[in-house]
Parts: sequence; structure tokens; C-alpha cells
Amino acid sequence: MEAGELAGAEIAFRRLIQLAPQAPQGYAGLGDVLLQKRDAPQAAQVLERAVSLAPDYRMAHYLLGRAYQQTGRQAEAERELDKGVDASVWYLPDPLTAQVERYAVNLTSRLERAREYLDAGDARLAASILEEAMAANATNIKLLNDLAIAYLRLDRVKEAGDLLHKARELDKGQISTSINLTNWALRADRPDLMLEYADSAIALAPTLYQAHFAKGQALARQGRFEEALASLDHALQFDVTKPESHSFSGDICLRLKRYEKALKHYKNAIELDRDMFPAWIGLAQANWQMGRRAEAERALAEARRIIPDHPMILRLERQFQSAP
Repeated sequence: MEAGELAGAEIAFRRLIQLAPQAPQGYAGLGDVLLQKRDAPQAAQVLERAVSLAPDYRMAHYLLGRAYQQTGRQAEAERELDKGVDASVWYLPDPLTAQVERYAVNLTSRLERAREYLDAGDARLAASILEEAMAANATNIKLLNDLAIAYLRLDRVKEAGDLLHKARELDKGQISTSINLTNWALRADRPDLMLEYADSAIALAPTLYQAHFAKGQALARQGRFEEALASLDHALQFDVTKPESHSFSGDICLRLKRYEKALKHYKNAIELDRDMFPAWIGLAQANWQMGRRAEAERALAEARRIIPDHPMILRLERQFQSAP
């Protein structure tokens, strides 16, 4: 494809799909080829398959956004392009990858490769690369942060906290460290520290969506729901395209019995991400509280489509069935 041989690239990507039908790389590559061939409708279908297999594959979202643009689906295009920010291509791993990594002595190369594995969901391999790099680069802020992210994904919460606190001691002006510390505090069940780190992030970057969202989470964990809702409103002012903020805001409105506002937030979340399971659950609960049984059951059916055996499904089913 890089050589401009689209016919050969198409054959190779279709063969890849045959050999690895559950891997998103083949679909994303084929979608890219179809886009270059000006077949946007077919590209969109193929790329939708890629993002369904790997919802966190940013390159697939980016390409899907371009396909939607070319077919006139502007709102959906903007959503997908936003999900494709900082996209990079994923490569299928092979048994020699870990051995090859040992020869990558350049720190920048190691950080880039580790980030690719983090983006691909392989935190264990990312951690092994970063741990080797730590021997000679123990004060590198980015290295400390990336290894902490890998440890959090591996549920090594204490080790992640140690790395992040070290990074903060080295440079308190790093916004990424403050944001990562809020995530660590959430996992460590320390809402007090989470609030402190979120406030630090806001002081460094007052218009950063992630900082206000983290503060909303921290305040909610402390039972300060009115303040939490205000922080989430701030987060949405700076980025209205995040379904998790709408869904979380809906949850707080539901707790505060502001059902109409909860409905609005849940519907916004679902419009941005049709498979946002918590939003469907919240929509079912809000409709039920408002006496709208048919709408509640429809929302529950959508939630069941996404995660059929989730405990919340069973609980709400029993609640609906026991009602007169």
C-alpha cells in the first residue's frame, strides 16, 4: 500500500482477514485501501467491523471517520475522528517480537514501542520493555508515567503509585503526572488524594477535559454530588463528545432524582456511543422511576444486547417483573 500498489494491497489484506478474522488489522488495512480507491460506502462497512473488534483501535476510528465524511454522515464522522486522535497503526505480534525489543537500545524507540503495546491492550509486554529501560533512565518522567499506566492495567496499584509519586517529586509541573495520579487514586480508593491531584491538574491546565472529569469522579466518591455535577458540566464545556461524561452525569442526576436531566445525558451518551452499556442501564432506571415502563423495558433490552449476563440486567429484570 505504501508503494501505491492498491490492487496487491487489497489482495493481501483480504487474505489477512481470512487468516485472522478476529484481528482488526486486516479490516482496517482493507478499509484504508478502499478509501484510496474512492469506495467510501464499502470502506465504512469494513471499518465498522474493525472498530467492533477493537473499540480502542484509534487508527480504525480515524479511517472510519474519513469514510463517514465522504458519505455525508458528518455527525458520525466527527465522533469517529475524535476517537482517532493520535492514531497509530497496530501490527500483528509474532513470537520474535519480545526478543527483537531487546536490541532497541534507544529510549525514544522503546517508549514508542511500549506505547504501541499499551494502545493494543498488551500491558504485560509494554511493562517488560519499560522495566528494562528503567535501569538506565530511572528519572525520565515519561518513562515513569508510561510504566505506571502499564502497572495500573496489570492491577499492580502500589507499584504504579510509587512511580507516579516519584515522577511528581521530580517535576510537579507535568500535567500528565497529575492526570495519571488521579487515575491511580481512583484505583487505590483514595478519593481525597484524587481530588487533590485533579485540582493540581486544573491549576496547570484549566480547560483540560480530563482534569474536570477526574474531579467530578472524586467528588462523587465523597458523596458531594452537587459539586460533582458542576465539575462534570465543566468537563463537558471543554469536550462535549465524551460519552462517559454524559453517562456519569446521568448517574448523578438519577441519584439526585432529576430524571429529565438524567434522560438527556443518557441519550447524549448513547448518541455518541450506541454500545454504552451504563447509559442504557441508567436510561432504563430513569424511565422506570418516571413510570415509563415500555421505554424502560426497551432500554433494558438494548443493555441486554451488549452484555446479556450482567448482574444489573438480572436485578432490573426482577424489579420490573415484580412490579404490579
